[in-house]
Amino acid sequence: MTSAGTSPSAPQRGSAVRSETALILAALAFLAVLPYWPLLAGQPFIADDYDNLWKARSYAPVSGWKALSADPVHFFRPVLLFPTYWIDRLFGPWPPAFYALSILLHVTVTWLIYALGNWEWIGKRISAPAAAFFAVQEGHQEAVMWYSAAYELFLAIFLLAGLLAWISWLKNSEPRPGLHTAALLCFLLALASKESALMMIPLLLLPLAAEPAWRPRGLRGLPPFLVLAAAWYGWMFLGPGRYPRLGDGSFSLRAPFVETWLNSFGRLLWPYGLLAIIVLLLLRERRQIPRLGFAAAWISIALAPYCFLLYMPRIPSRQTYLASIGLSWILAAAFVSLWDRYRARRKAVAVASALVLALNIGYLWTRKRSQYLERARPTEALIEFARKNPGPVRVVRFPYPPAVALGAWVIGAQRSAEELSWEIEGGPPQGLWDFRFATLARASADPPPAMR
Repeated sequence: MTSAGTSPSAPQRGSAVRSETALILAALAFLAVLPYWPLLAGQPFIADDYDNLWKARSYAPVSGWKALSADPVHFFRPVLLFPTYWIDRLFGPWPPAFYALSILLHVTVTWLIYALGNWEWIGKRISAPAAAFFAVQEGHQEAVMWYSAAYELFLAIFLLAGLLAWISWLKNSEPRPGLHTAALLCFLLALASKESALMMIPLLLLPLAAEPAWRPRGLRGLPPFLVLAAAWYGWMFLGPGRYPRLGDGSFSLRAPFVETWLNSFGRLLWPYGLLAIIVLLLLRERRQIPRLGFAAAWISIALAPYCFLLYMPRIPSRQTYLASIGLSWILAAAFVSLWDRYRARRKAVAVASALVLALNIGYLWTRKRSQYLERARPTEALIEFARKNPGPVRVVRFPYPPAVALGAWVIGAQRSAEELSWEIEGGPPQGLWDFRFATLARASADPPPAMR
């Protein structure tokens, strides 16, 4: 123990810092798990989940790598296949085990956002509340609540880890080539997670914009990333196989890029980002202007790869996952400014912040949970129908593609693929409730009563 009036020793200070960090990480993990806890209490697989699980069984073993190399989509995003395969080996097609992985990945991303506070320009006072808001923010929920969207989670982990290694390399006075190599390896893993990983290169430039002294070193360290990106995307788009995303509406140079970008940027800021900006303007917080600019640039870069859509005028929520980090910085800047300005009313600021967290969690527990359960109904109805009818079944109406029905049939119902036929009658399905199945013995069958 130290005597009164004596400053704690360096080991004591270090121990106190480690204890504080452990408590913050535990609190952030709790916040990241809490909104998605209901996933573990009975949410089934949704749409593509069955098909992707089937592909993992086929591609992830060494014996399936040749088939993987012939798949023009999964060959360029194989990272998710391997944990999916091993979870299936350990637990079978049990949804809670897969959702547990998604939640764990979300916790990891939340921790990495907090770790960015080790860069003094951001600081822990910003990164801690930013990570707390990101943990519960409902706008990017699809990346966690839909297992097939876990590509976004892996992408975020590798991009953030690469950025942390890059920043550590930039600010270290010694050469430390291992840090640069680590950043490059993270970029490679990000490329193997999702095609949009190219955004990491402009994201690497943001610290150079904020720290002019780092620019010469950073510009010298950038060429390996450019070479790797050129090789990867050259192989993807100019290789022997035609990349299908160029023809299915996911990526087209004819897309209304500006309209989609503006629409998605505005939706991301509504309402919390807009309220935070208004607060900062009313407080005339000029010290936060650089951070707002940094956050806006981050959001713009993170949204850009997804704005080449043809099939909708805004980016799906799962693809705003990385962009939401910029939104979290804006919220954190407003929180810190209010906390510093109104010292006598910090309790009110804390209550308002807790209310924001509670509103997001409540929305995920109620409105969003019901939406995902509804998205799961067509495949669950097919599985139930298969269990009640042991003979061959044909799909008469179904709101998802044939591969989804076949995946649910083989993985969920554990039936042979040869026993299911696809004979759609009438026009396109009119919604998620527009599904119907029939046995060969009778003309048609309505959805089971439990699914109505």
